Amino acid sequence: MRRSGFFVHQQFKIEFLVRFKMKRKKQILLFVLLLLLTGYTYAQGERLDADLVIGASVPELYHAGIRFHYIPRARFDFNFGTDFKNDENGRLYALTINHAYYFKKNNWRFNKALWSFNSGISFLVEKGAHEKSTASYLNLYFAREIPIAKKIFIQPELGASYFLFEQIAFDDYTVKSLSRTRIVPKFGIILIMKI
Repeated sequence: MRRSGFFVHQQFKIEFLVRFKMKRKKQILLFVLLLLLTGYTYAQGERLDADLVIGASVPELYHAGIRFHYIPRARFDFNFGTDFKNDENGRLYALTINHAYYFKKNNWRFNKALWSFNSGISFLVEKGAHEKSTASYLNLYFAREIPIAKKIFIQPELGASYFLFEQIAFDDYTVKSLSRTRIVPKFGIILIMKI
């Protein structure tokens, strides 16, 4: 009888940890939304322009998204990605929030700087048959927009991603934290369409 009480206590403890982590994720999301609101309010004097993007990169996978240039030298990106496969490990999804700062002189043809320093965070979720894995990376990289038409650009990216965490939650409510190589290469290619 005593043993079953121990297992109930352990299950309660695991459920509490999972709820605590969800609360932390909600706090991060609220912080990002407040940051965006600040940028949008600052941009009211400027014309807020947006770009549609599609591409492939590591760790964001194949992704599509939208970018908001809230001031002439800065922008926010929101990307959603997947690996498009559904094998025994399940399907992998990624959500990336990114901030870019443009540097160097403006290009005379496009009246904007083409080089940018980017920083962001990627959340990856893989849901399998009996477990759910969540991981996160901090991305730091350089990018250059290469014009191929008046409103179409190709952007190669190169930098590094810092591994923050990975946790696997199993059906039996056990949670396991994993450690990986801390720094992995960040690279990709993106097609940008100005709207």
